[in-house]
Amino acid sequence: RDAIAAYEWVAYVHGESERAADAAYTAILAYDALLEAPQPDSTLERQRINSELRFFDHFPEDERAAPVLGHAASALLALEDYPAAIDVANQLTALGPIVSLDLLVPAWLVSAHGYTALDQFIDAEWAYREALGVMPESDERRADTTERLAAAIFYQGEEARLDGNDLAAAEHFKRVLLDTPDSSVRLNAQFDAAAALSNTGQWDEANALLVDFRLRYPKHELTAQVGPLLLGNYEQQELWADAARELDALRSTSSDLDPRESLLATAQYYDRAKDSANAIARYRDYAHGYKEPLLENIEAMQRLNELYTAARETDKRHFWLRKIMARHDDAIEPTDRTYFLAAQSARPLATDSTSRSLSFCSRMRRSMVSGSRLRCSTTASGAIRSSSVCTAATAVVDIP
Repeated sequence: RDAIAAYEWVAYVHGESERAADAAYTAILAYDALLEAPQPDSTLERQRINSELRFFDHFPEDERAAPVLGHAASALLALEDYPAAIDVANQLTALGPIVSLDLLVPAWLVSAHGYTALDQFIDAEWAYREALGVMPESDERRADTTERLAAAIFYQGEEARLDGNDLAAAEHFKRVLLDTPDSSVRLNAQFDAAAALSNTGQWDEANALLVDFRLRYPKHELTAQVGPLLLGNYEQQELWADAARELDALRSTSSDLDPRESLLATAQYYDRAKDSANAIARYRDYAHGYKEPLLENIEAMQRLNELYTAARETDKRHFWLRKIMARHDDAIEPTDRTYFLAAQSARPLATDSTSRSLSFCSRMRRSMVSGSRLRCSTTASGAIRSSSVCTAATAVVDIP
């Protein structure tokens, strides 16, 4: 310590000496010797840093000034004195081209690490980009620096999201994908970008990111949340066919969905998409598989009736009309709606039956008038039977 005091007296009290800079630098080296002791004084590191900063202030033109300043910046970072480390590192980077890359790259990294530790992520991003800008392509530090750059951008997105600004958050998360596509944080950034875009109504872009995410990371735990997010977006966009297919897939893979409700919703999605074949298949599964709740069961059968009516499939339509009537009759607590649907179902069945009877009578009468050989009317009993059929029909609907 006495030697250090002597060297610094020569350097700074008699600074006009030609050996002043050498004396100041020797004092710094003397601190190194003390720090190598088995149990060095805890204040020595800080004293050494102060000595280095003093050297730079007094001898900035000395060729040893920049390396001394760089060491002080790294030492301050190690002591977790982040504001001081940033200030010293920035002094070094401000020297510009006169500083060699061996000093400039570490200085930018010290600055970037310091900003990150202080949660100053905009400045951290800037410093990491500067470090990468002067770092050789073959430098082993590039991979780690790129990861840290990605994290700095990602944290800006998280801050924006916490502030309720999903639009800004999405832009930051997307920058991770664009600027650091191979970084480990890219996975979370892509998912969070899609979620933020969904919240802001930018569904097409969100959907593209979600579909890509599912392809890239099929086994990741976040992939289980892709389907529900896509389904919600498709609903908002009224893309019913996409919603139906997504829910169909979820029904086979997710244990969180209610089987009954999801089956009915899938049928309704296909119905809205005007995909009658798939809608009929899902409504039919629902009608057969879920007798309760009563109203939903009968409504599904009623929709099958309507779809088969539109498809002109009379036999299948009648099947479901009879099912509606039977289900209503078996109900313990029928409702006004089920009464209405059951009564409505009876009418087309009766009308279609009467139409068939009338058609038979009309054909028979025409054959009798024309003298055709209708075997059932060649005997008295046959004539009576034919007449009775026609009478029964005319009791319901007048024959024109």
